[in-house]
Amino acid sequence: MQRPKVEISPLVSDPNWLVGFTEAEGCFLCLVRKNYSHKIGYQVTLSFSLVQHTRDLVLMQKIKECWGLGIISKTSSCVRLTVTKKSDIDTLVSIFSRYALLGNKRLDFEDFSKIQEIVSKDLHKTEGGLNEILLIKSKMNSKRIHEN
Repeated sequence: MQRPKVEISPLVSDPNWLVGFTEAEGCFLCLVRKNYSHKIGYQVTLSFSLVQHTRDLVLMQKIKECWGLGIISKTSSCVRLTVTKKSDIDTLVSIFSRYALLGNKRLDFEDFSKIQEIVSKDLHKTEGGLNEILLIKSKMNSKRIHEN
């Protein structure tokens, strides 16, 4: 059976739509990896991604076009919009600060924002700042302990 054709809604440009879509499909990540070209020996990269089946490529392109953020990559089964550029991350933090996430994703965003603030002050280049980032990162996403 052929899947029905779905029109891309103009709501994609609505920040509230982006928040809802992110709540379901988004991921806020912090990558810390060894990099000896950095004085402290580590590189901190913030990353936001949205992932969908490849059949939703047009939707992902529309999101990228509307928001002017990120790059799109594709595998045989999925399409991913990834945002890592510092100015784009700053824009995302601004959007999600004004249009709040309401579910569990909000907690990951709050941690992501804390790390973004440390990075924006260049404190990630210090041992104290890096350690604070590693502590925050250690409790994000699947490592988060939810209280009942």
